[in-house]
Amino acid sequence: MAALGDPRLPFGVLGGLALGVAAGVLATVLALPGARIEWEGVPVAAGTLAAPGESQASPVFPAPPAERAADRHAPPADPLPQLLEPGPYGALPRIAPDGLTPLLAYARTDPAPPEGVPWIGLVVRGLGLSRRHTEAALALPPQIALAFSPYAEALPAAMRAARRWGHEVMLGLPVDTGDPLVDPGPLAVVPGAPEVEARLLRLLARGQGYGAVLLAHADGSAADSLAPVLAQLRGRGLGIVLAPPANPAAATERVSGAGVQAVVVLDGEPDPAAIDFAFGRLEAAALKTGAAIGLMDGLPLALERLAQWLPGLAHKGFALVPPGRILQRLGEGP
Repeated sequence: MAALGDPRLPFGVLGGLALGVAAGVLATVLALPGARIEWEGVPVAAGTLAAPGESQASPVFPAPPAERAADRHAPPADPLPQLLEPGPYGALPRIAPDGLTPLLAYARTDPAPPEGVPWIGLVVRGLGLSRRHTEAALALPPQIALAFSPYAEALPAAMRAARRWGHEVMLGLPVDTGDPLVDPGPLAVVPGAPEVEARLLRLLARGQGYGAVLLAHADGSAADSLAPVLAQLRGRGLGIVLAPPANPAAATERVSGAGVQAVVVLDGEPDPAAIDFAFGRLEAAALKTGAAIGLMDGLPLALERLAQWLPGLAHKGFALVPPGRILQRLGEGP
């Protein structure tokens, strides 16, 4: 199973979407107040981390409206027991005995658009640290995946709410690249460290029912040092997205052991023109490689620009595709 950007990516196709309806949902979301969504690099004392399933950290999230609850293309609301195994820090994702992978099991099943249309996937990341931002993200179009911070409390409840609203779910994995300007927090994976496997298992046990992971600050330049981590993630049947730095000038394509990346940070610079330019870079990456994924923290400004950009996507010849489907096309097996 390959990370996003593998050169094997075909110029395939996937489900047509009602983008006008999606824009209406976004307009509703923009009415919600809120500040910037925080990302994985939030230092948290290890003793304050809530254990998965802790009742005191299980808030009740709003139920989806009837049309979202009846979405037949949505992933299963509850984690599938056959995709879990015991671990030292809690249940861990695994490939089922019959070969079913978490990536496939928790992916949306939207129908395919016309053949030859390049794919664009979107991920809102860093969720779970603010209930307000998490609830705003739930109301986004269901084809947009939601990635949760491992530092968030009540991850199982938040992830279940996201699946009930029809979203694919990802788990954010912070990576310590040695950059003094980035604090990935105490749970971060440190490439090459003796305890790297233990840290990875602890991170993976933070949530359940996710089909992919989002490695923060792990663009192509860091992928080689993460080879053992990537191998274990693939061995568990998970899709992998390597997130480049938030620097909007960072290259969207880098050759590495994981392939050519096609990931664009959309709101690294909180400026309307910069965000619009990032959407253009996302389109260019999709045209060049056949598919690309855009990452955003979900700032109100970014959501406003998204609402302006999304309705014209099909007219430009692109299809909004659930990211899990893009990752499936990179390799059908671990």
